[in-house]
Amino acid sequence: MKPSELVKAIKCAFQANLVPFVWGESGIGKSSIVAEIAAEDSREVHDVRAVQLDPVDLRGLPVPDAVHNVTRWLTPEFLPTHGRSILFLDELPSAPPLVQAACYSLVLDRKLGSYSLPEGALVVAAGNPAKTKGVHFAMPYPLRARFSHLTLEADLNEFCQWAFAHDIDPLIIAYLRCKPEMLHQPPTQDVYAWPQPRSWAAASRLYQAARAQGTDSSPFFHEMLAGTIGNGAAAEFLQFVDMASRLPSPEAILLNPLTTPVPDGPDGRIAVAAALGRLMTPTNIANAVAYLKRIGSDGRIDMEFTTLAIRDAVARDQRITLTREFTEFAIETQGALV
Repeated sequence: MKPSELVKAIKCAFQANLVPFVWGESGIGKSSIVAEIAAEDSREVHDVRAVQLDPVDLRGLPVPDAVHNVTRWLTPEFLPTHGRSILFLDELPSAPPLVQAACYSLVLDRKLGSYSLPEGALVVAAGNPAKTKGVHFAMPYPLRARFSHLTLEADLNEFCQWAFAHDIDPLIIAYLRCKPEMLHQPPTQDVYAWPQPRSWAAASRLYQAARAQGTDSSPFFHEMLAGTIGNGAAAEFLQFVDMASRLPSPEAILLNPLTTPVPDGPDGRIAVAAALGRLMTPTNIANAVAYLKRIGSDGRIDMEFTTLAIRDAVARDQRITLTREFTEFAIETQGALV
């Protein structure tokens, strides 16, 4: 399921008093989604990386109680102490079997030794499937049966919406619009880096930093980019950047929408549409739409590019939905913007 569906599924599981387990490949946003759900509900996330624990770490350290002549367990600080919290058992399949076994009672009975999860505290777990070839221990069937299992998959439109809100470079968004298959390409051989949502976010920060330094054309930057998203994706992205540098600027388009040249190829048109989506406002939407309607094939208006730009603009600025141009286009496309 895509991220927005996963959010709804996790909330439904919580309401049904079930413990969701989120399966998904590395770098596609499992941890971010849990953090966003917690922030929305004003909950504190206790992110427990199970792979880093020993069984005794969950139970706590034994301390003597001289008064009662018994041993008591000192609860570890990473477990929740109040109800407005989420215990997130991340990388659970990567944890050794004894650590997974220690999670049994936490997940089902909400207890571990003398420790009890506070009333109202929620539990969610996550991990990578065995096919990702990371550290993986088969989850015992009794533990599997304690979860409601969900699978997260990368989704381009939702990644782009997230990217707008998190200052991902517009050229990366435009490139992925042109090459949606490059959003997530799990490795098929032994490599250090490959395209995935998390690595594209890192590539955006790297590209913005290199551009600020004036080193985005240097060999070391090319090597760093390849070491972040993989050789093939880095080479294709840099070719796309070179192509985009020869396109008309979005500022020029907004000033002269009827005379500024229209790019010939689909990649250039997607890049221009994405750039306009980034700059479109209620004030300049008329000029943006006038230019976008000039993009077509065989003399016909191609609604794909206009829809792309307006959808991206609305994700950034909801006021655009109040404009006459938006209303007319929404009617004309009969729900394509939904």
